Amino acid sequence: MSTLVTVGGHRVADASELDSVMDSYFGSPDEQEYINRFFGCQSWTGQAAPRYRISYTCRSLLESREARRCNSGDMPPPPLCAGTCNTYVREWSALTLNHSMCINNILSEDRR
Repeated sequence: MSTLVTVGGHRVADASELDSVMDSYFGSPDEQEYINRFFGCQSWTGQAAPRYRISYTCRSLLESREARRCNSGDMPPPPLCAGTCNTYVREWSALTLNHSMCINNILSEDRR
């Protein structure tokens, strides 16, 4: 893994460091703040998180330009199944529409 890969402000150099950074990120106040800001919510606490968010986030990181430079050999990381991605998106959409979970008066349709 490249030392150019940054997750949550932390540079990671190998899979062990990535695992550590990811473990500390999910459920943290930083994640809650990011999700609330991204979706225009004020009340998401991380308790009702969609399935596959760790898989989806990690896979997204592997698609970054920096990670692709490291993984340019004969064994690129496999993609997530379409069903996994669809479930992830559907569950975020349901959360952002549930006003007891995500009070979002400013959320635009393109982010739902």
